[in-house]
Amino acid sequence: MLVRSTGRHEAALEDIFARVESAFSAIAEDYDDDQLNLISGFVSRLNATAYDVTSALVRDLGEGRRDRDDPDPVQPVP
Repeated sequence: MLVRSTGRHEAALEDIFARVESAFSAIAEDYDDDQLNLISGFVSRLNATAYDVTSALVRDLGEGRRDRDDPDPVQPVP
């Protein structure tokens, strides 16, 4: 299948994302590079940890494990 843009929504999306970029940039200007690097590292570590934990949960559910006493058995993930 080939999907091709008709161009009908690009202008609206460009406006939306330009406004988001402008608002985010205004916030970022309140921080220096060291602070932004610290925040970026913190958010990156949170994202990586969330990925690892949720991946382990999905794997554990697929193996039928439970972490708490629950009368209902965990159904494996298909």
